[in-house]
Amino acid sequence: MVMAEPRRFPPAAALLLQPPPPPPPPPAQPSPRGASVPVRVGFYEIEGTLGKGNFAVVKLGRHRITRSEVAIKIIDKSQLDSVNLEKIYREVQIMKMLDHPHIIKLYQVMETKSMLYLVTEYAKNGEIFEHVTWTPAFCHMFNTLNEALGLSRPDASLAT
Repeated sequence: MVMAEPRRFPPAAALLLQPPPPPPPPPAQPSPRGASVPVRVGFYEIEGTLGKGNFAVVKLGRHRITRSEVAIKIIDKSQLDSVNLEKIYREVQIMKMLDHPHIIKLYQVMETKSMLYLVTEYAKNGEIFEHVTWTPAFCHMFNTLNEALGLSRPDASLAT
């Protein structure tokens, strides 16, 4: 019968002299300013700029859970006088009432002391004005309507 050699354990002193295991990595720190950290508005991550105006900017947003795309109109209220601010609030009230397949839907309104965020349906093909005004059919209709109404002929560049 062959007997196995007994296991030998290192002396206790050898265990004490071994370097300790490395510490776990620290928790993720926020990235410094300028790094690509997603900016969030409510449940939406801002992905890019769609357009700019005098006191508003429209950003492309993506819902963090459903991943659906939206347009977020960000209005700086500090840039508005009371008359224009009332017009914005009226626009919001009208948009809340509208429900038609050809009208952009207002999904959500968020407001802070200085900002107003309007989350709307995203029209990925851009402004309808850009598509309609440059088609030959629109130019022909415009010219025909002007002639029928006895108005002066529009700029010749529209007729091309």
